[in-house]
Order: sequence, then structure tokens, then C-alpha cells
Amino acid sequence: MGDLSDDLELALRLADVADDISRRWWRDPALDVQVKPDNSLVTNADKEVEARLREVLARARPDDTVLGEEEGLTGDPDGRRRWIFDPIDGTANYARGRHGFGALIALAVDGTPVVGVVSMPALHERWWGAVGVTADSTGGPIAVSTMESLEEAHVAYSGPAVWRRRGYGDGIERVRAASYEMYTVGDASAFGNLASGRYEAVLCPGGKVWDFAASYAVMTAAGAVVTDVAGQPRADTGTLVAANPTLHPQILALLGSAA
Repeated sequence: MGDLSDDLELALRLADVADDISRRWWRDPALDVQVKPDNSLVTNADKEVEARLREVLARARPDDTVLGEEEGLTGDPDGRRRWIFDPIDGTANYARGRHGFGALIALAVDGTPVVGVVSMPALHERWWGAVGVTADSTGGPIAVSTMESLEEAHVAYSGPAVWRRRGYGDGIERVRAASYEMYTVGDASAFGNLASGRYEAVLCPGGKVWDFAASYAVMTAAGAVVTDVAGQPRADTGTLVAANPTLHPQILALLGSAA
């Protein structure tokens, strides 16, 4: 895999570019909001961020593959190194002038995210990591919680309705009953807060690889176990279960199989 320090430095630079653009357009009356065919939102700011990130990567890593939410895949589809990003995650929040938005920047090597930045400029929070190198944040070095009891655990999730639609309604209720508290969180700050030890687990049943890749790398670098609901260490199946190493198998067992 090689030394990831240079790649992390580049990912942080990409996050700076993204944040500069998103801050400039945030709450600007001229922000243009459109509805995509899948009913998600896109703005002119999303498109500008993605275009600029691709320009930087074309100069800095011309041989790497790039996957962005707005423009799709460019480069060798079988390439070992793939940059994956969501230019503005939480576009619905962004379009309404709320704080829960940010840039998600990741590098995957051989299909596994190993470098990630989760940057949320309106919250003045940023988390970053490279697996086997470092896990850090605006508040200093980060590591996952060491709590061993689910009865004391604080768990973030996307709410019961989405889990019911996925067929895990009974499972999510078992997790809720076993946990100290569950919080409905709808933005990527939940992943950063897990990496910082502020949550013991984050459960998300719906997303694309650009929604999860950066957080996967940051949480893994901070010591979390991150899988899909089947227990596979992947960020591209549309589900994500992240927790500290002690609680992760307990939560997977409670979730069980889809009905």
C-alpha cells in the first residue's frame, strides 16, 4: 500500500478547496437548487466543488481513478487507487441553510478506503485519518470509545423507519432496547463523533459509497470496526454498522438478518 501520509495531506488539501467553495455559497440567495432524477438535491455549489476537486486530482494524481457523486467514474475502472468523494454531503441541509453539511474525501486502495477526511465547515469540525498512520481532528487526536457494555452505550442511527424499510425493524428495536440511548442523526458528524469516542456505535442502512468511504477510513483509523449489516468490511453495499471492537459483534447479533 505504501506510505499514505502524502495521500492524507492531499485529501486535507482537497477538503480545504471544498470548504472554501461551500462556505462561499452557503445561505447565498443566488444558490441554485435542482432536483435530480433520484429525487435528491444538487446545487451549483456541489457542481463547482466537484469540478475543482477533479482539477486538483488531475494535476496531483493523474494516474488515479476518480469517483464523485455528480460526475461519476473517470479513469481506469480496474485501477488499484480510487479517490471517492461527495462534494457536499447533506445537500438538503445545505440548501436550507442548516449546519449539517460537509465534504467527504476518501482514497480507496484495492477497494478498501484507507484515507479519509470528513469536513463540516459550518460546525467548525473536521476529522481525518489514514489507516495505520494517524487519526486526528480539529480537537486533537481521536480514538474510539473503550466502553464494553451496550447498556451504557450511546448509539447514533438514522431513525427506525429506514431500518423497517430495509427489513430490520425488529433488529433495530432490539438494539434500542439494549442500549442506554439512541439518537437520530442525519449527517456525517455522527461518524466523526464515533471516531472521537462520543458515540459507541453508528448505524446507517442507506447510502452510496461516496457517503461512506471517507467515514469508513476515519473510523477504521481511529480503531472502530466498520462493516455492512452482513458483517463484511465494505463501504459499498449501502449499509454501515460501525462500533468499537467490543460492541460491534453484539450489535450485529441484535440486528440479525433482514425479515
